[in-house]
Amino acid sequence: MKKVEFWRFGGTPVPMTDVANIARRFEAQGWDGLVVGQDIGILPDSYLFLALAAAATTRLKVGTGVSVPLRNTMDVANTIAVLYAASGGRSLISFGRGDGGFAQIGRKPMRVAEFETYLRQVQSYLRKEDVDLDGFPSTMRSVYEIDPSLDGPKPLIDVSATGPKMIDLSARYADSITFAVGANLDRLRDCIKLARDARVAAGLDPDTLSIGCHIPAAVATGGVSVEDARNIIRGAVLRHTRFSAFDGTVMDGVSEQDREAVLRSFEVTRDHGRNMPKKADFSVASVLPDDFVDRFAIVGDPQQCADRFREVMSLGVDRILVLTRVPTTDREEGNAARLADTVLSQLA
Repeated sequence: MKKVEFWRFGGTPVPMTDVANIARRFEAQGWDGLVVGQDIGILPDSYLFLALAAAATTRLKVGTGVSVPLRNTMDVANTIAVLYAASGGRSLISFGRGDGGFAQIGRKPMRVAEFETYLRQVQSYLRKEDVDLDGFPSTMRSVYEIDPSLDGPKPLIDVSATGPKMIDLSARYADSITFAVGANLDRLRDCIKLARDARVAAGLDPDTLSIGCHIPAAVATGGVSVEDARNIIRGAVLRHTRFSAFDGTVMDGVSEQDREAVLRSFEVTRDHGRNMPKKADFSVASVLPDDFVDRFAIVGDPQQCADRFREVMSLGVDRILVLTRVPTTDREEGNAARLADTVLSQLA
């Protein structure tokens, strides 16, 4: 089995003013990467946080989960290039359509066709190519000419995807794809096949597409009960489950026993009056049954968690983004420490 990277994901660690010590602690615990979200108006700026984290460490990779396509494409490409160079190539930026991030400013997620244009422009800027902006040839090659330290390999761009249209788009235009279907092996297997097939159909080598997955996980050990562990990540399960029911229709591949929970998560996270997602409210995660949380996430004692991670690893993924908390739980990052100590240590 190939080496799989484990990246800590979840609410941005606090206090952010102590980011250097926090990042060094994750690195010492054995995490391969640190991922933070880009929830404007809720969390600190992700790019600034990650730049500080990278500067304080030597091995730890840094990334977003996920970046919201709000900024001008040249502007964000410029930032990505600087972070990549400053981190010594240790950054991976993942984009999504802007579900929760757009809700913060009263906007609906970006349409798939618009997102494709956005992604292609960002990629072109990073390749030092011209971008046609309604007849105006735009380029940021001057950035690399003025500061040669930035003129290295192209930063890799990831897309977080769940539905077939986004998976197909990502396989054609991104360097990497990360699935948000939890620890469901059948769905993960289907998503990986769909992405690889789309890569081949586009005339690209499927082995050049890096594969990741988001999986909420909490371990019951050191006086932490299974119930306590489950509640630490219940909100993360809720926010990721909603992506399996776009527009109120459950996606193909969701099992019959999970359909009700998926629809519940959609209902409580949707502003039906404006036909768009609601702002983050993790307290409503109580609507999810325990057995569903245990299926979508990885919850249990250290051996149970390790065994389930091995099942996911056997699918051929390159990295697992482990959702260890949401902004309203486990501010001390105890779950991340316990996972590293008792679970990831078994998977090295």
